[in-house]
Amino acid sequence: MTPLIILALVLAALSTSQSTVQGHALYYSPNVMQRVYATRVKQGLVAPGWYGGLAAVPSCSHIGEVVSASFLNPHTHAWTPYRRMLVVDCAQPYHYAMQIRTGRAIEADWGTAKWAGFTDVGKTKARVIYGGNE
Repeated sequence: MTPLIILALVLAALSTSQSTVQGHALYYSPNVMQRVYATRVKQGLVAPGWYGGLAAVPSCSHIGEVVSASFLNPHTHAWTPYRRMLVVDCAQPYHYAMQIRTGRAIEADWGTAKWAGFTDVGKTKARVIYGGNE
């Protein structure tokens, strides 16, 4: 394990407070997030199991954490129910500032984006709750 991954895991373990982030949601192409998940399981960074969805967020300190996310369906203009999502990926260091500056809150797996109704428009609004996980 690299020092950056170890630091990310330590920071995630220390995070106990709950916070909500609002911003934009994008999505990964079909099956890409599942391949990232399989790699993270092999690396021992995430626990295998069933989750409502898979996610990438700007900060690597959240890899392995389960967040709750709600998406604005661009067709119905209604917010989806919150979905428990396992964070399996994060921004590269040189992309982090851009993602924060442009308001990116989360990137979802294809299935979640399809469920939330935004695969045909590219992005939507999202609310992500961190912390409070068992």
